[in-house]
Amino acid sequence: MIKIKYHREFTGTIKSCTISKTPSNKYFISVLVDTENTILPKVHKKIGIDVGLKEFAICSDGYRVANPKYLRKAEKG
Repeated sequence: MIKIKYHREFTGTIKSCTISKTPSNKYFISVLVDTENTILPKVHKKIGIDVGLKEFAICSDGYRVANPKYLRKAEKG
């Protein structure tokens, strides 16, 4: 039995799976899924994005994205 971290649910038909093993004996699985394309409505709104040091990103509409200071630590869990 192998313990897994289930990231997201599959929708569609599974076409293939690839199992990989790292030199540190960790296993990873990649799943290729065939899904139907979703046609999104056209949006004519445009914004500018400034990537900075103090904040990760600032959009021209005023939306600010905080700098992910602890991103790598959070990814490791």
